[in-house]
Amino acid sequence: MRTTLLDEMGLIENVDITFKRCALTLEQIEADNLPHNPDALKWTDSRAGKYVNEFGEIAVELDALHPDRLQALIRDAIEAELDLDLFEEQRELETREQEALEEKKERVEALLREEF
Repeated sequence: MRTTLLDEMGLIENVDITFKRCALTLEQIEADNLPHNPDALKWTDSRAGKYVNEFGEIAVELDALHPDRLQALIRDAIEAELDLDLFEEQRELETREQEALEEKKERVEALLREEF
């Protein structure tokens, strides 16, 4: 994944990105009894050897996961990295600030109507 993002998407190498596998782990493959597709392992890919050393010759297509399950896995992985209490505090602060700005805008508009 890192190689794909760096090479194919042109991301800058010195950007601090932490990659975490959150879907198609061996545990999920076994727990969800996902179908193995031997043809999914591309031996011509230069990364195939490293993949096989790390995961074995198990190849499962991402499509094997139900979209709702995949979405939940991704959401859980993101939320595990976030301070959700702080996030909610920031959302509430943003709402209050937006409301205060709207009130000020309305007052300025009212003053301008009075002047003209």
